[in-house]
Amino acid sequence: MKLNGQMWVNGMSLGKQLKKSNLKIVIIGFGSIGSKHYCYLKNRPEVEKIAILSSRPKDELPDIKLDTFEDVKKFDPDIFFICNQTSKHESELSRIEKNFSNRVILIEKPLSNKLINLDLYKQNRYFVGYNLRYHPLIDFLKNDIELSGFVKAEISVQTDLRKWRNTDYKSSYSAKSIEGGGVALDLSHEVDYCRYLFGDLDKIFSEKRKISNLEIDSEDQFSLIAKVSDEESLLNFNFSYFSQKEERTIKIYFNDKLIHCDLIKSSIIEVKNGQEKMIELVAYVQEGTLEKQFVDIISSDIPKAATITDGQKVLELVL
Repeated sequence: MKLNGQMWVNGMSLGKQLKKSNLKIVIIGFGSIGSKHYCYLKNRPEVEKIAILSSRPKDELPDIKLDTFEDVKKFDPDIFFICNQTSKHESELSRIEKNFSNRVILIEKPLSNKLINLDLYKQNRYFVGYNLRYHPLIDFLKNDIELSGFVKAEISVQTDLRKWRNTDYKSSYSAKSIEGGGVALDLSHEVDYCRYLFGDLDKIFSEKRKISNLEIDSEDQFSLIAKVSDEESLLNFNFSYFSQKEERTIKIYFNDKLIHCDLIKSSIIEVKNGQEKMIELVAYVQEGTLEKQFVDIISSDIPKAATITDGQKVLELVL
């Protein structure tokens, strides 16, 4: 069964109701994020088979191993998950586009480490894995808070690259600019969800620097100032790789109130007239948002998942 550009299966629209689809899925690359996708996909009733295109030995993979792209063509998947290094995303997109049509492709964020020609990708439906759109807090801001008229927003992500993965951080792609690493691309989730919440953004200023003693050749500090298109509302982004304390927040300033959002705690504090009101939301679980993203893509006529165009617009802001 194939998913085409109109999201139909066996001649019937998937619509809003999720249906069993006997889907065959290929995961390209099986690092941290590829394995996280596999963990929920293996239990989804819509999924019939999963195969993995990876250079890793067969005994390190939990399912069907594919060695070459010819194997992928024979497997004939309905959905592709591109989960290898950022610098390889464009070449994967190119060979999928040349050999397949009417498929769904989810590219793990970011779309690429450089701008791509979107006119080359018309035969399939392409999405970018900005799964924070499915974070309970972002969902609440989108649907339950009136955001129009805000004056400025401050978006901060302070993290420690050394704690990200169960491997030496110095050997990760994040540490290598040539492979698409660097804090600007790695933490571009924030730029995407702000576009999702506030609309198109225009870049005013950006700066990338390597300022800590991390043993990497990619930038570990990124600053971006942008404004909402056709408005004066400002957004100030600040990301780093070297913080001893994890922080992931967005503060939204209005003329008469402040909304302080903590994505790690999944909580919102509204400050108005000297009074604070806290709203605690469902805890954020990364795997849960990945699964919601997948279900949305295959079951909704107009999914809220980031499109390939959204991914390109994020690159225009962070590169």
